[in-house]
Amino acid sequence: MKNKQDTLQFKFDISTFKLLGRELITDKITALVELVKNCYDANAENVWISFINSQDLKKGKIIIKDDGIGMNVNEIRNKWMIIGTNSKRENSFSPEPYSRKYVGEKGVGRFAVDKLGSKLVMTTKKATENETVVLTIDWREYEEKNKIQSLFSFDSIDKTYFTDVKNDYEVKATEDNSHGTTLEMTFYNTEHIWTDLDIRRAEKELSRLLVPYAKLKYPFNICIKTNENIGFEQIKVASLDKHATYHFHLDFDIENNTQQIVKFDKETGELKTIESEIEKFGGITLDFYYYDENAKRRFKDTYKNYTIDGIKVYRDGLLATPSAEDSDDIKTQRDIFGLDKRRYGGFFDKVGNRDLIIIVQISKNNNPNIIDATNRQDFIENEQSKIFKDFIIRQIFEFEKSLKSDKKKVTTDTKIQLQDFRKDVKTVKDELKNIYQNIDKSKSADNVALKPLLDILETQLDKISQTTSKAYRQIDQLQKEEIRKDNLYLSLMSLQNYSLEISHMVGIVIGKIKRNAEYIRDNITKPERIANNIRFASNIFTEMEKLDKGVRFLLSYADANKDFVEIDIKSLIEKLFTEHYKEILDFEGITPIIEIRNTIILLHNYKFFEDIFENLINNSIKALAGRENKIIKCSANIEDNKFIITFSDNGIGIEEEIQDRIFDMFFTTTLTQQGSGMGLYIVQTRLDSVKGSIELIEPEFETGASFKITLPLNK
Repeated sequence: MKNKQDTLQFKFDISTFKLLGRELITDKITALVELVKNCYDANAENVWISFINSQDLKKGKIIIKDDGIGMNVNEIRNKWMIIGTNSKRENSFSPEPYSRKYVGEKGVGRFAVDKLGSKLVMTTKKATENETVVLTIDWREYEEKNKIQSLFSFDSIDKTYFTDVKNDYEVKATEDNSHGTTLEMTFYNTEHIWTDLDIRRAEKELSRLLVPYAKLKYPFNICIKTNENIGFEQIKVASLDKHATYHFHLDFDIENNTQQIVKFDKETGELKTIESEIEKFGGITLDFYYYDENAKRRFKDTYKNYTIDGIKVYRDGLLATPSAEDSDDIKTQRDIFGLDKRRYGGFFDKVGNRDLIIIVQISKNNNPNIIDATNRQDFIENEQSKIFKDFIIRQIFEFEKSLKSDKKKVTTDTKIQLQDFRKDVKTVKDELKNIYQNIDKSKSADNVALKPLLDILETQLDKISQTTSKAYRQIDQLQKEEIRKDNLYLSLMSLQNYSLEISHMVGIVIGKIKRNAEYIRDNITKPERIANNIRFASNIFTEMEKLDKGVRFLLSYADANKDFVEIDIKSLIEKLFTEHYKEILDFEGITPIIEIRNTIILLHNYKFFEDIFENLINNSIKALAGRENKIIKCSANIEDNKFIITFSDNGIGIEEEIQDRIFDMFFTTTLTQQGSGMGLYIVQTRLDSVKGSIELIEPEFETGASFKITLPLNK
């Protein structure tokens, strides 16, 4: 049979190749993963990836070979060469007997080759046919035509489409039963070069392509060769639970409409799995693996090419959006769940991408609205994807509560053990004294000879006693230091909230000063305007005082967490409403009502308590935006040896379905108003530290929200 030669054309506009290839597939590691996913869809059991002269611009190339079903000329022409073909949407599973759920539907994965090389030679063969097809595509030709096309108008006769670019192919006679596809991509520019670090990162990402504990009916092995003189090495998948410090598994039940979630029980100090309704985004399976420092070291020693790096989402068994791709530069890491953004230096016992691996399994059937963005960098933003991300973070929050409780218990237990040990040492020393007295009484030669040994023992006991006391003091000091750092950080977050509020007031004040100054400038030489000039100058002075007050208030944070002072709670609250927030409240048209019949005097840090009420005021201001007859009310009195403060507004209120989450860190319903989700967390945390509490109660007004703050008088 004579070899056949001809050309094939893509069926799409010429400019699309750049959009779909270079601009949507944003990095070469993602491009490589997309091509390997195509091998999975093609029923391949093995994929071989060769990096040849990977750092040589002239000789470099990447070869991806699989043993999948392959293609013939008609399939290349009618499916592969047509962009956005619906063949996978019409049939969601690959051919039998594999019947794999297709992971590629948009038909853009083929354009990932442009990210890996400028020239593609695709060799493909079906097992049932005796022909091998070799197709050559030079992306540089498309690039050149794209540049030329940009010089002409849309209606120009010189406009070129994909259809007009001819790609050579050859059909060769083949007698064997081999099958599969080989993509050979030749380098052309510097973006195609692969460093050793690039390859290691690619191995890490490919090692995560399948669910780590997936049991496939037909294997899917990925092998890499980086040196022509060395054979292929299969990428190994890590056993995640082997070294994990803590692991929990969550599942769902479609028939009963239940989704398992975790909840921290304050009473027992345990993290419990409970049943909840399936969320709007659909049921998911989640495996959570946490690693402490020792576990991290063991994991790293065991798995050289696998990194503990956060949340991975799998759709129908294969990796979807890579949410935390490993990178040495934190700025380039993908952190679509915002896990590391929550940490701010590691305070609050927060875990980050380097502490855990979370395997989330979704499916096209159960979670149709969680959709990968075309660039594979995130999910398409919609209501379901937002709720989905929030759900994952809520599970982490609950674990963090448990982790903090465990750490506190360990610290407390250690202090108790040290105290007990100090008592034991004292008991032994007392016994030594008795022995010394007996030796002095008996005058026995043997006993006298024993005395030097007892002297050594006593010296050692003294050293142990001193070391134990020092360890106890250090643990106690570390606890206090941790509280101090937490308070300082919370003050900074509170400062951020106040700064956002005061910025509105500053803008108004500056505007008034500017207008008054302009009037004086234009009328300073006119005698008939002297009275107005004096009045406007007085206005400037008044507005400057407002600015000075605001700035001084901001500077007061520099004194946060210093010496404790006596705090009159009633005076503090009244000062906030009548001085610090007066301009903002007046501008917003908010009426403050303060009904505090009793007061208490506390010895504590002033800024610590000021933050509590600032955050409540800030939240109420946001909740009252756009309302009429705005009211913020604060009342207080003493009940049953407790100081009870009720803080209310008649704003938009808090929806019932989110009421149990309002005290979570970074949970906010005022993102559009620059809400940080820290306010109520700060309030609750600070009150917890002084044995107080805050709870959401029935609204005092027809609309809005009311909070009850309790401060015990005996603390």
